[in-house]
Amino acid sequence: MKIKNSKYRWVIDAILFSGFMLCFFLDLTGLSFHQILGVFVGLFVLYHLVIHWDWVKTVAARLSGKTPARSRLYFVIDFALFAGLIGILGSGVVISTWLNLPLDTIQSWVLIHVSISIATALLTLLKIGLHWRWISVTWYKFFARRKLKPVPANAQIRVPSPSAISRREFLKVIVPATAVTVAAAGVVIKSFNVLDLESPSSGVALAEKGASGTTPPSSEITSTESSASTSQITATSTPAAVQTTQVPAATQETQAATACTVSCPRGCSYPGHCRKYTDSNQNGKCDLGECL
Repeated sequence: MKIKNSKYRWVIDAILFSGFMLCFFLDLTGLSFHQILGVFVGLFVLYHLVIHWDWVKTVAARLSGKTPARSRLYFVIDFALFAGLIGILGSGVVISTWLNLPLDTIQSWVLIHVSISIATALLTLLKIGLHWRWISVTWYKFFARRKLKPVPANAQIRVPSPSAISRREFLKVIVPATAVTVAAAGVVIKSFNVLDLESPSSGVALAEKGASGTTPPSSEITSTESSASTSQITATSTPAAVQTTQVPAATQETQAATACTVSCPRGCSYPGHCRKYTDSNQNGKCDLGECL
């Protein structure tokens, strides 16, 4: 299937890039829509491959012969992008809520999913950098020239050739693409770091981090755990008459905040945002975000 309309192919590529970048912002889309959007991007990739299939077959048949170095480079990058997207979809399906597989190595699968996604995003940015002249010329030819003043019907509108595109046009293409890619990669890396901290063994550290904004040193965590254990032992061995002593409300709140440990600091209050969302007590909050 061969489509010669550059505007049509430009729009398809723009939709594909936008959808792929949006998949990185999980807090914006939510998990349910993130999974649907991933399938949508996968279908668009297959369609993109179909409309460029003639080029793929031609270059693949000439790889062993005389093929321009640029065509070989494009073929290798496109093959790597396709393999990366297959890896993203495959790992995404494994960790999806649709299958809800009882995985003991969920963190490893998430790491694979995130790593392949970032690598594919960087390859996409490289592809945009290599095709920036076509992107700029097509934009000017089909979109930007509409902003020009009306001209006589017999007048010819001069569209700059790819070799005449200036460095400023290159920056107009590569800077926004780089900014979006870096922002997407940063968001997903930050989200994975939070997910890595959401283990039961780091509950005290997460509680302290949620209160102060910084993670306390390990020595403070140890002293907090020791203080909690000492308080429990003292309360057990203290006579009943002493235990009835009134404690100020402010002190009780401070002790409760210190003793509270959670498995997830986000405290998500609706399904779909967190893969492990549960609400056994039906209070509208995720059990992992409440005090253990």
